[in-house]
Amino acid sequence: MLGSVALGSAEGALELAHDRLKTTAPWGVPRIDRVTSRVRWANASQDIRCARLLYQEMLRRAIEKGEAGAEWTLEEQGQLDLDLATTTHLCKNAVASLLDGCGSSSFQLADPLQRYQRDMTVLASHLGNDWDVVVDRGARLILGLGRLPTDPLPPRRQASR
Repeated sequence: MLGSVALGSAEGALELAHDRLKTTAPWGVPRIDRVTSRVRWANASQDIRCARLLYQEMLRRAIEKGEAGAEWTLEEQGQLDLDLATTTHLCKNAVASLLDGCGSSSFQLADPLQRYQRDMTVLASHLGNDWDVVVDRGARLILGLGRLPTDPLPPRRQASR
């Protein structure tokens, strides 16, 4: 769920930033005529595209596992952890870059872009996306070093009735 919220938020911010490219900045130049504005938007767009592709791959693997009734190996769990955190952090960084490129007015409380950025910061801080925690755990699982007692346990499958 966290990945889908991050992705949807980033896509919303990208759309808003795209609309703002058409506006004239306070110095009298349309933002779309500035190379740096176009490059910033394109970089954010590509990060969000990569996040979307990674998220779709995560979903494909989860559906495949679920339909097969198969258990996730520790290595697969580690990779899933890394993929989720990467998806969220790609989106977070893209939104931050978009906001930086839209000027200080984007930080007003009434501006939806600053809301997207705050929401992304909260999502990226969630235990399931905490970069330091998730990357360490994911690497340990992938490298065969196992779980620590402080690692969250994977969800248990429900017994069929």
